[in-house]
Amino acid sequence: MTAQMSLPLPAKRARQASRAEIGDRIFVVGGKVLLLVLLGVAVLLPLLAIFWRGFSAEAGQGGGWLAARELVASENFHWLLGNSLKVSLSVAAIVVPLAYLFAYALQRTLIPGKGIWRGLSLLPLMAPSMLPGIALVYLFGNQGMLRGLFAENIYGFWASSSARSSTPFPTP
Repeated sequence: MTAQMSLPLPAKRARQASRAEIGDRIFVVGGKVLLLVLLGVAVLLPLLAIFWRGFSAEAGQGGGWLAARELVASENFHWLLGNSLKVSLSVAAIVVPLAYLFAYALQRTLIPGKGIWRGLSLLPLMAPSMLPGIALVYLFGNQGMLRGLFAENIYGFWASSSARSSTPFPTP
């Protein structure tokens, strides 16, 4: 019995795409490009209209570039911008670690009632965005039912930070 040497199979040639497949690809890519253009127009046109009205010098409109420059140069604007940045950074520092721990507990641990917790985590998505703020004002505002619970009013830094930190999470 003689040993025969086996030869490798000849390399298969890449199948040529048919004209129909090329047409389908062009149609799909063209459809995606068209949808992106329509989305861009639907987002950019209203924004441009807002900026146009805001910076027009006509009476009853935004007041023009001079008014915008005066607003940005005012001391009150810098104070407001600083407060907004402080609240935003404090809320991010509170919410991101808490959200990570919540997600980690849901995915990696054996806590009881995972389905309930998962459902509760979706509740803030179903509520209108102004609802938590209105509810907090009704509860703790100047005429709220629980206004005497806190010594400070609810319109300060700490109240705003705690309100913005609590609204993304479900309340069991």
